[in-house]
Amino acid sequence: MIQTIQARDISLEELQEHFGLQLTTNPEFFPEWQENLPALTDEEKRALDRVKSNYFNLFHAFLGEVEVAHDVL
Repeated sequence: MIQTIQARDISLEELQEHFGLQLTTNPEFFPEWQENLPALTDEEKRALDRVKSNYFNLFHAFLGEVEVAHDVL
């Protein structure tokens, strides 16, 4: 039986721990999501690079906050 979990009820850390999720930057990951798509414009590529950079910065900042909180305890 499939169980649905609301995103608000689980954290990324719990998903990583429970399912062994790992970050990948491999462009060949899920190639079926990339097939038969129109080419991106240079502007779209730059926008996506900014989104990716902002995501990684926020993610690493969050991990840093967790580490600091852990060190304080």
